[in-house]
Amino acid sequence: MTHHCNPCNKEFESKEAFEMHNLAKHIPAEQHASIRKKKEQGKQIKNIAVIAGITVIFLFLIYYIWTGVQGGTYSKGQEHWHAGIEIYVCGERVELPDPIEGSIAHGELYIGTPLMHEHNDNTIHIEGTIQDVSDITIGKFMDSIELTFTNYQLIDYKNGDVCPDGHEGQVKLLVNGEESNEFENRVIADDDQYVLLFE
Repeated sequence: MTHHCNPCNKEFESKEAFEMHNLAKHIPAEQHASIRKKKEQGKQIKNIAVIAGITVIFLFLIYYIWTGVQGGTYSKGQEHWHAGIEIYVCGERVELPDPIEGSIAHGELYIGTPLMHEHNDNTIHIEGTIQDVSDITIGKFMDSIELTFTNYQLIDYKNGDVCPDGHEGQVKLLVNGEESNEFENRVIADDDQYVLLFE
């Protein structure tokens, strides 16, 4: 079907070509100006949208870099640390609680939290992004496995409680074989070995 322009007496094969011809040849100048203005406004809106998008991305990058510099997280990314742990009360080794059914990390049952847990291997596993250094203390780990550890209590034993051999016990923490007075506030570090004692 052809389209006929009466004023020009021309034929057009498509509707689009006919409409473009009408816009170019038969619309008053003020309408041309209005159409041009709308097109320019559309371009301006697109330009503003592009600039706004670039600005948002730029601000996000600045924020990301700034929080990295300012220590937005304790770790620089995903960590996978291991630290050994043993508990002794009055000379007897205490087994850590068994992993919880349904809590699985790396295909193994665990007890604790996804960030800080134990797989029945006497090893504290820290896996993930560490938001704050206080999130990975021995005290937080012990809380997560529902055992008490402070500078005055280990599990159910408090400073001054009497062991079976008759002596009064005290809570102690050994870090890599050396006694530490940090107790529950000790920050867990990769490859450390911790012994929690009541003796």
